[in-house]
Amino acid sequence: MEFKRLDRGSALQPLLPSEVLPQTKLDWPIFDSDGTLIAERGQMLPSREDRDFLFIHFEPHRTKIDGDQTIAIDGPAGTTAAMSPETANGTPSDFSLQTGHVLRIKTPKGIKQSHALSRVIGQTLNQKTFISPPLVDGKPLRLLPGEEIQIMAFSGKHIFEFRCSVETVCMTPFEYLILSKPFDVRRVKLRRSVRVSARIACWLSSGERFQGTYDMLGVVRDISVMGASLNARGRIAEAGGRLHLRFSVRTQDYDIEIRTPAIIRSINASADDPTLFVYGLEFEALAPVEHLALQCFVNEHSAGSTTN
Repeated sequence: MEFKRLDRGSALQPLLPSEVLPQTKLDWPIFDSDGTLIAERGQMLPSREDRDFLFIHFEPHRTKIDGDQTIAIDGPAGTTAAMSPETANGTPSDFSLQTGHVLRIKTPKGIKQSHALSRVIGQTLNQKTFISPPLVDGKPLRLLPGEEIQIMAFSGKHIFEFRCSVETVCMTPFEYLILSKPFDVRRVKLRRSVRVSARIACWLSSGERFQGTYDMLGVVRDISVMGASLNARGRIAEAGGRLHLRFSVRTQDYDIEIRTPAIIRSINASADDPTLFVYGLEFEALAPVEHLALQCFVNEHSAGSTTN
């Protein structure tokens, strides 16, 4: 499993069903409207039914330019993210802010959204941090020098929460803020029981042993680090059986691919569509890095839905 940064080009454009041919290798990746990876270049939709399912449950897009590339930025599959000890002042020793890291800044009371988004654009040797102007729904959040703010950062391996003071608001040669050295740094405890709503394309196959190919497209409707609720066409397996899953979860910067078997704990017919069944799944064999990736995804999405 790899953390991948995907070049989606300058923009995404909607796809038409006629542009996606069943049993034909894709010349480009397919993304959902929010940029989440659905299918990689070279992948095939097994059937016309899968193509129809794709356009009913998702909003397929492709990049406007050719030659999307994926770049692995993490270690090889199966590597374990060790929890480093804390330093003498109580700050986790593996805490660092790097250029490009996304920051969630808690907004003052009275603002509808609970978080503004910003990015690290640089850092000095004494750990003062340069950030882009925080945005709430695309509009700048105006912060004043001396104001203390609470920040959450996802490093790709851990989520940290800390505080900073706004030292300077600069307007030239472009707008940016300078923050003080972080203080009150803590690693966020990731909760195992939290489930978040989702719309994630999931490739799957049924059977006790994985045969090497995924033969159907489904959609994950909610997810936790323990399992998921999956909608799929027809009754493809029974309770107690196994499904083999491949899907991507998207954080602010990365598409994280997860491949895992899952035990079917429940099966119910969909109340909205008689051709669909809802499978309650328990993940069976997540690698340590995959488990951590799901923890980060769930925590990020649950944090983003909280209010002041």
